[in-house]
Amino acid sequence: MNDMFVEAEQEHYVMRFNDLDLHLVKNNETFDALSAQGLLVFTGDELNCLKTIKDGMLADEWRFALQRVLDLKSVFPSAKISDARSPICLANQDQKFEIDKKLSKKWENSLGIQFTQIPAGEFEMGIDGDKYASPRHLVQISKPFYLSLRPVSMYEFELVTGYISGRTENIKDPVDMVSYNDVMVFIDLLNQQENKQYRLPTEAEWEYACLAAGVDMEAESSNPTPTKNKFGLWMMQDSCEWVSDWWGPFSAAGVTDPTGPEDGRYRVFRCGGTKKRNGAPPDKKIPRLGFRLACS
Repeated sequence: MNDMFVEAEQEHYVMRFNDLDLHLVKNNETFDALSAQGLLVFTGDELNCLKTIKDGMLADEWRFALQRVLDLKSVFPSAKISDARSPICLANQDQKFEIDKKLSKKWENSLGIQFTQIPAGEFEMGIDGDKYASPRHLVQISKPFYLSLRPVSMYEFELVTGYISGRTENIKDPVDMVSYNDVMVFIDLLNQQENKQYRLPTEAEWEYACLAAGVDMEAESSNPTPTKNKFGLWMMQDSCEWVSDWWGPFSAAGVTDPTGPEDGRYRVFRCGGTKKRNGAPPDKKIPRLGFRLACS
């Protein structure tokens, strides 16, 4: 690790870390040019920040901290560190996320919410014979997307909105009794806070993530009740969550990346372990109904 802090005289210095090229640069033009290529780029200022973070850490703690920085930079390749101990923030708010396939498919935001990449694929959505969930039809998810490993908690919701919502006293429990409109306020505030593009998953993304990969009934060690599916998502089998779609009928024709009708009266919410559909007015607060975050 010590060679991370080599004082190179070159304007552009490349070093290796875990089979990756780390580009160390001294000017913004080079930084922007390399970042636009999706490369992992650090500035001289960032190296000073990393030195500050390293001070007082054990070797294992330092390796973990550096790997976390690398994971975040892999998701936001033109990110810059604003100071020694703050989260990484986007250098360009409008830049789309570019993912380096060689790097981690998981990352964590400033609230500690963990995300995992859901791969592209196709599945059969809906269920025949059900009044609201038929007909069964083929859906293609054409691009990978990210989904939070767990529903947003009461604590995380309060950190962003300033108020708490939920029926239990444990602030680590998933937030509930929040309307679709409440969720949109949370997402808008978080997007402003982090300069990111969080959203709710579409109904198709949610069903695909919940059911299409099958369920690995693996109990979490700290809590034997929640289960994790083969995408590594916790509690999708046990919770009810808002999705982004307006309520509308399904078609028998195959579709790619459906987003639902352009408007409507009810927003869709889905409950794990079933293909059945539910809907409610966007201002309705319902017990046990919460949400998880997605981003592209």
